[in-house]
Amino acid sequence: MARITQTALENFPETEMFVEGRMTEEWRLFWTQLIDSLPYVQSFSVTMDPGSMAANATTTVVATVNGVTTNDLICINQPSYTTGVIVTGFASAANTVTAIFMNDSGGVANPGSETYKVYAIRL
Repeated sequence: MARITQTALENFPETEMFVEGRMTEEWRLFWTQLIDSLPYVQSFSVTMDPGSMAANATTTVVATVNGVTTNDLICINQPSYTTGVIVTGFASAANTVTAIFMNDSGGVANPGSETYKVYAIRL
């Protein structure tokens, strides 16, 4: 998808938007370009259980998330806080998200099985 650019804003139509009750082609093109420049965001609920993690260790969980592509930016929201545990992720294949859990607590941590919010942002 294209980004909103200064050039696109300079092409803002200076004519009436509607003529005889119909949107003009100039305005239709402007709105199409504007909408196409916005990111597409999908939201998913995914149950993951990273298990018990040793101090300063990482573990990965691979989950099926139908609709994601390898071009998507993946954000994962933890449903609750486990001291020292951080999660990040990426689309490792079509319809597949790999979550990386990092235990930075200095002790054993086990976030347990929870339902995470996964956001796929397609720019």
